Amino acid sequence: MLGCMKYTRTVDVWSLGCIFAEMLSRKPLFPGQDYIDQLHLIMNALGVPSDDELYFVTNARARKFMNTEYHTRGHAPLKPLAALFPDISADAMNLLERMLVVDPHKRIEVEAALGHPYFASIRTVEDETVASTSFDFEFESEELTKRRLQELIWDEMRVFHPIVS
Repeated sequence: MLGCMKYTRTVDVWSLGCIFAEMLSRKPLFPGQDYIDQLHLIMNALGVPSDDELYFVTNARARKFMNTEYHTRGHAPLKPLAALFPDISADAMNLLERMLVVDPHKRIEVEAALGHPYFASIRTVEDETVASTSFDFEFESEELTKRRLQELIWDEMRVFHPIVS
């Protein structure tokens, strides 16, 4: 949304935080009409980061938008996140507050989220499987020519429809 070019697992933590909030409230958390509207909803719910706190936004247009839209014009007063979820447990609230942090570097890490007290009664670490190696995403940086893309599509078709071979 803010034009960040580098994504880490904290993006997934944000997504899980949104899903968690929606499960707790049984309604969409940020039901924006478009990404600008959604950004307004997020800033109104979680607060507007200061210009210094937007260091992770590397897109100049996105930074300018944030400065113009929120720092210059102001915004609605911040509602504590707890006000949106008055009936959830303290552990659920704490986890939610740590997942829904605008600054990805301040957001809870995956392992810490899994070890959070909220999950203490349902998590069995001994039953968890950990991958022996990390997944290799190098294929995403491959420069695809039109011809190479056609080959990949053709190969994929043959997997599901061997008759086309």
